[in-house]
Amino acid sequence: MTPSTVHTSELCTLRTCPQCAGSHGFSIIARGLPGHEVDSYDVGVSAAQLYVASTRTDEEAVLVLSGEIDMSTADQLRAAASHALATRPSRVVLDFADVTFCDSRGLSVLIGLNREARQVGARFVVANVGEFISDLLDLTGLRAAFDIIDAR
Repeated sequence: MTPSTVHTSELCTLRTCPQCAGSHGFSIIARGLPGHEVDSYDVGVSAAQLYVASTRTDEEAVLVLSGEIDMSTADQLRAAASHALATRPSRVVLDFADVTFCDSRGLSVLIGLNREARQVGARFVVANVGEFISDLLDLTGLRAAFDIIDAR
């Protein structure tokens, strides 16, 4: 299989790996500049995206999540939820209806946010988990650690 070239400049060529369906596995091939060696780098690029929409009432903050929670997006979730917790709501709800993936980094952030919510006296609620997230919480034994509701 031949790599597909997606960018070319005087300094480099960026190619995607067909075996990875273009979602990651880029190669950067540096062109030989005078006095520089030519190197090729395999770069694991995450295509994960997370969108966070936040609403606030006097008593609760709701963060509607869409996308994937992984090592490249977990800090975005932490920042949004920490910002919501700074206003000291009585309840913080993370709506997982459109979350398609969560890895160990995402779970770690959820555990930390749950702890942070307790410290400010807020109820931390995870809502509308899909089958993947539900199975993940069961597999890791974390279901009991969270207040989980289905508000659909």
